[in-house]
Amino acid sequence: MREPLLSAAQVARSAVRSTTLDDGSALVKQVRLVVDGDTVVDVEVADTVLTRARGLLFRGALPDALLLRPCTSVHGAWMRVPLDVALLSADLRVLHTQVLRPWGMTRPRRGVTQVLEAPAGSFARWGLRPDSRLTLDLTAA
Repeated sequence: MREPLLSAAQVARSAVRSTTLDDGSALVKQVRLVVDGDTVVDVEVADTVLTRARGLLFRGALPDALLLRPCTSVHGAWMRVPLDVALLSADLRVLHTQVLRPWGMTRPRRGVTQVLEAPAGSFARWGLRPDSRLTLDLTAA
């Protein structure tokens, strides 16, 4: 029987698939990202001080997506490529999206508790936009 889709709070308390970063330095949880009911991609969940601090910095290859939580804004310091960035509420509603250029930063916004990052152009392919509803699916990861 298929388990139900989980909220961000439930994922934090659940056993999910974990992998190491490129250099083997930290474990990162992986789940499937669902945008407005459509499963789109695997997402890494950075929910520890170490994994949030590392983010997408100094990676050889970018993952399909990275969810940072808790997190209210991000920067593009030391990044080489632009990223799609979505600022999310606690219930995973998209409050704002933008393309973050290298050395740019997002402005903190009311209600933001987590941030989704992906290679530029990903959000257009997924249909992700302000007011989209996201869920995290453990069963497909």
